[in-house]
Amino acid sequence: MDLSAAGGNASDPRIAVGPDGATTAVWYRFDGAEFIVQAATRPAGSATFGAPVDLSAAGGNASDPQIAIGPDGAATAVWRRSNGSGTRIVQAATRPAGSATFGTPVDLSATGQNADYPQIAIGPDGAATAVWYRYDGADYLVQAATRPAGSATFGAPVDLSAASGNAYNPQIAIGPDGAATAVWYRYDGTNTTIQAAIRPAGSATFGTPVDLSATGQTADNPQIAIGPDGAATAVWRRSNGSNTIIQAATSPATLARLTVTRSGAGSGSVTSAPPGIDCGLTCSGMFAIGASITLAAQPAAGSVLSSWGGACTGASTTCTVTMTQATSVSATFAVSTPPASTATATAATPRRVGGIIRTRITSTGAGTATVTGTADGRVVCVTRKAFTAPGSAVTTCLPRAWVQRRRLTGPVKVAMTLAFTPSGAATTRTTLRTVTLPKITLRARAVTG
Repeated sequence: MDLSAAGGNASDPRIAVGPDGATTAVWYRFDGAEFIVQAATRPAGSATFGAPVDLSAAGGNASDPQIAIGPDGAATAVWRRSNGSGTRIVQAATRPAGSATFGTPVDLSATGQNADYPQIAIGPDGAATAVWYRYDGADYLVQAATRPAGSATFGAPVDLSAASGNAYNPQIAIGPDGAATAVWYRYDGTNTTIQAAIRPAGSATFGTPVDLSATGQTADNPQIAIGPDGAATAVWRRSNGSNTIIQAATSPATLARLTVTRSGAGSGSVTSAPPGIDCGLTCSGMFAIGASITLAAQPAAGSVLSSWGGACTGASTTCTVTMTQATSVSATFAVSTPPASTATATAATPRRVGGIIRTRITSTGAGTATVTGTADGRVVCVTRKAFTAPGSAVTTCLPRAWVQRRRLTGPVKVAMTLAFTPSGAATTRTTLRTVTLPKITLRARAVTG
């Protein structure tokens, strides 16, 4: 599909895709009078790009566009443009998160001298940094300007390359921790050398430039990318005296991955401070090398933390890990055993109601009461009552038939034994009470007729 309109040459397309899949392309196009930077967007979920819109203002040629999209979907484009007085400046326009429209262009470079070759990158917090090179009246210097996270305004430009040597073609990349690395090539008086400057995570200032390529031969055309561990790798072209070769250099990692696993018959979650781990859902995260990470285990109801494993030991609910490399921690959750009850139970004196024996049991807590009646060494009845809380209940013992027959010859003593087992305890406490069932006397009935 065509993105730019017919009837005028269009060049130098660049493209970026947001976290929701929305895609924005930029380019510059001759409109019959001058070159204008334009953009077209394909919204998330759509198969079609919208109509192109002008980003740069009329009245001056604009070219060399670049585009970057942040984690919130906000897009920022940069380009160079003639300001009408014969010099070129770097400009930018931003489409805020949730908006379909780019704002008015703003100047990033200072007026008065030519600025060229802008590049832009956006960090994980939405902070945007643009770089370019600009003539200061004596040399070309690499400069940068940053729009902090949450701000709509870029700060004043700052010099990255040292004075007294032309520096060209900067590139910029921002890592997952927010650290930014810029690379460029600079003339050292004899040859050109690849240099880099780093703005550490949490800092607002780039450090002193360092040489990446060896001196003695010309090096140029640098590019840079940063991986998920924060290690930055730059590549460039350099002469070896006979041919041009491609070289690379990599910085140390600044982040390491912490991974948490859970196991055991119980259940629970593990979180981290600073945030990054919330396991169940998120069981691994990248943390700064050298940082101390505190993991906290939260057992679910009915579970306990049995033990830590890997880089953590013991069974305390918290553990602190110092990140020196990729690290693994395991948390084992077990099913908790309810504490043993100290409840007791007593039996009131059994009462005989006819041939039935009733016994009132009073418990001070949870447990199971078993009332057993015995006579002549034989079990005559068994009843049980479960208590979930303090209380009392009456148990009923109906002696077996042979007891009733035995009463025909005389009274029967029935020993009533209470056995009470508190919940969670292995010890059974017993109480003995005795009741006598009297002899059954048969009465004669007169028969007439």
